[in-house]
Amino acid sequence: MKISFITVLTLLLTAQAAFSLSLDERRQRIVSIIDEELSEIQRLSSQVKGANPDHLLRMAELNLEKARLWREKENQDFLELPDAKRRKTNKARFFSKSASYFENANSLAVSITKRFPRYRNISDVYYILGYNAKEAGKEKAARNYFANANKKAGGNSITKVKSQISLAEIYYNQKNYRKAIPLYESALGKHKDKWWTKDSFNLAWCYYRADKDALAINKMKEVFEASKDGKYIDMRSQVERDVGLFYATSGRIDEGIRFFRSIGISFTDQLLRIAVTLKSQGKYTEAEKVLNYALKYEKNEKRLPEIYVEKLALYDSFGKESKHLADSKKMYGLFRKGLLSENQKKSFSYQLQKQAARLQKQVVAKTYKRLKKTRARKAGYAIDYFEMLNQVDPSKAHEHQFHKAETAYASADFAKAIVFYNEAFDMAKAKKDEKVLTNSAEGMLATLGQKSLSRKIKEQYYAPVYEKYLAQWPRGKRSEAIYQRLFKVYLDKKDTAKAKGVLDRYARIYPKDWKTQEAMIANMMELERKDKNYNAIRGWIGAIEAGSYAVSAGYKKKLQELLTNIQIEGVQTSLKKGDKSVAIRGYHKILEDPHSTLKSKINAKYNLAALYYELGAPAQSYKWSVEAIQEMPVKDAISFSDSFLTISGFLFTRQEFAASADLSSRVLAKLCQTKSRKKSVAFKNSIYLLLAEGNLDKTGELINLAKRCRVPSSHIVDAQFELLDELGERSKWTEYEQLINELFKNGDSQARLIHPLQRLENVHSKFNNASKARLYNNFKKQAFRNARAKRQDIPLEGLDDIAQEELQELVGLYNSMKGIVLSFPEASFNNLLKRKLGVLDQMTKKAAAVQRIGSGKGIIGSYKVLVEAYELAAKEVENFTPPGKSKEYVQSFKGSMAQVYNPLRQSAASYRKEGWKAIEANKILSDYNYLLSPHTIDGLTIKYAYPHKAINMDRSGKR
Repeated sequence: MKISFITVLTLLLTAQAAFSLSLDERRQRIVSIIDEELSEIQRLSSQVKGANPDHLLRMAELNLEKARLWREKENQDFLELPDAKRRKTNKARFFSKSASYFENANSLAVSITKRFPRYRNISDVYYILGYNAKEAGKEKAARNYFANANKKAGGNSITKVKSQISLAEIYYNQKNYRKAIPLYESALGKHKDKWWTKDSFNLAWCYYRADKDALAINKMKEVFEASKDGKYIDMRSQVERDVGLFYATSGRIDEGIRFFRSIGISFTDQLLRIAVTLKSQGKYTEAEKVLNYALKYEKNEKRLPEIYVEKLALYDSFGKESKHLADSKKMYGLFRKGLLSENQKKSFSYQLQKQAARLQKQVVAKTYKRLKKTRARKAGYAIDYFEMLNQVDPSKAHEHQFHKAETAYASADFAKAIVFYNEAFDMAKAKKDEKVLTNSAEGMLATLGQKSLSRKIKEQYYAPVYEKYLAQWPRGKRSEAIYQRLFKVYLDKKDTAKAKGVLDRYARIYPKDWKTQEAMIANMMELERKDKNYNAIRGWIGAIEAGSYAVSAGYKKKLQELLTNIQIEGVQTSLKKGDKSVAIRGYHKILEDPHSTLKSKINAKYNLAALYYELGAPAQSYKWSVEAIQEMPVKDAISFSDSFLTISGFLFTRQEFAASADLSSRVLAKLCQTKSRKKSVAFKNSIYLLLAEGNLDKTGELINLAKRCRVPSSHIVDAQFELLDELGERSKWTEYEQLINELFKNGDSQARLIHPLQRLENVHSKFNNASKARLYNNFKKQAFRNARAKRQDIPLEGLDDIAQEELQELVGLYNSMKGIVLSFPEASFNNLLKRKLGVLDQMTKKAAAVQRIGSGKGIIGSYKVLVEAYELAAKEVENFTPPGKSKEYVQSFKGSMAQVYNPLRQSAASYRKEGWKAIEANKILSDYNYLLSPHTIDGLTIKYAYPHKAINMDRSGKR
């Protein structure tokens, strides 16, 4: 026979390895005695040429005893080997000595059954065969042999007892308790050796599994009493461990507690362990009942936290919200008394955080949006949990307070939300937590913007909230608007001193923003005019002339005119043009006069728009702005475009979104053929409002207008992508496809198009349009190549899409490898193994290509497939046994294969480690990180997952 390189390697390794096993002195003496008797029996048997079955049986028994002695020694030596060496040791070779004696005993016994089937001690022979089969792991054969031994043995013989016990053990291990029971009962009723307590303990479990609770409990108590006698194996600790479960599940908990008390052990510990066991079996009612008993009988208050910890875990597992909250409050009372250990505090904090987060997520979700009572109840529960967390987890009290506010906001309880946000802001400021501070401030502003919040509460919080915000962030885009809001709050209260203070702060921080300063001054002066406080107006004009405030030259001129009017009015003591109501009536008269010129009417309409804006009348301001800009020459429109855009912004603040968008779009149309930069501002103002309102038709029209008006393409492309998202949300796939085809022609849009193309491909696949799906798959790949070539930043979701497709090819290679099944003869085996390892090499290269894409999912997925592939290959090689070969050949083959599967397994471990390092190095946050995590609890891999978002809002800021 041609010897393969694997066989040669095996022979070399075999020549270098040797195991030195020797028996200790006690065993050696016993073996010597056995050998002497064995030699004598062999001599006697040879004289009669093996015709006496008694000789053969005795030789089998002696070989069996030698096998047991050697197996004990081999087990002891094997367990003493270092872990690394033990893993590399060939077990078959290591245990070969005892195995040879087992084989001798087995051969002799088989010989007896064939030659002397009517032998009077045939039951002993079958018992030996059963024992050997059991040792070899041949359970089915062992069961048959023990059954024959039981059948052939005499009624009270020790062989019958041992056969019944052995057969019962097999049925017990197979969970066939009803078959095991009569065998145990028969054997244990006839014979009591030191193992009687252990076997009776198994019988008690058989009774329990067969729903014979009373018999199970009685047998356990019988075992407990017998264990006190030194002639039996002491099973008391096992009884103490398990009998409580029997009492609990049979509804005899009171009796069980009396038993525990009678033997002087802590019944609370037993009840807790029983409850945990019942919970793991999904028996909620029984577990709760046991824990309630523990609470009832436990008089030591310091032990109550242990029980409540388990109750909270039970309620958490079975989703009992109200019960969980009720017991959490009781646990909180124990916490306030200082009765919780550090571990109990951690467990309690974990439960509070888990329940609070889960409830908050439910409050935010759409599921309970219409079930207002249910949502309010869940929000109340979550707030209670966060309130307890403020004390249990004080280091993050400001975060918990913020979550209380978020929960109240999500449940539309804005009156509570504003209070909680305000408190969270102050707590975060003390903690110097910028993130919570910012979010709390944003939450307060959002809450104050809610229509359902009462005016009284708004008036209570407007000024304090705005002042807090400006004290923390005196500069910034949001701060500019808040200065103006705060100014208006004070102005509405006619607190001119504080209003002037806001104006002074604004002028100091934004000295060049003359528009806002001018608007504030105009409002202040309007109050003074109404009160006819002309000296104050003169003071304002003097301050402006001195440069204390910035206003336009035109406004300065108007102020001079106003001063003149005031002077005239002061002389004449009558109101002239300074009063807005008079001015409005005058402008309306101009419009009504048929002799008025077009220019004067345009001027009147513009001034009416401005006056109504100043008066805070959105509908009138919008109406006259539209009429004015329609009739106004382009040159004038350029001059007044800032004013119209300001009015558009004012309409937006008053939530007149459609009007604001329409006015901005009219500004764009008016300035279309000019080079004004205001076109971009007008376009952006309008387009996003139209999208927020969901007006897709007008959105498309405005984009076409922007193209004709030569608005910078970057703004148009951004708007088109926003429109694309909206079309996808509404499942308008025809328009979606048209827009993608248009954007695909833009070379600068390739990176951003990858994910939308994937989405379109998925849609066509869903509707079985294979040709279109292939087309957009090709477009997607082309977009990826183009983006890489132009070094564009590709969004993560696009990278994920590309990586996912590559991963499928990697999985295909994996399946190909699994399809290669190892088989003999040797030449075939070597060829198949070479092919399998070759595919593994292809997978490794493919995985590296996937990882270079840069997708977190791709990195995790590729490492996961590699780990599984290498582990599977190692397992297949390790488990392969050449068929029809001798024991020596198999042993040699197995030894050589260790040189193949050990490196494969090491590679799998290495890739798992590399994968986790890649996750940490690249800060990958994915739902699939847990697949490679090295951290486990009780054998369960931790899975980190993060909610996508807490509160859904549309573009206009609406919930």
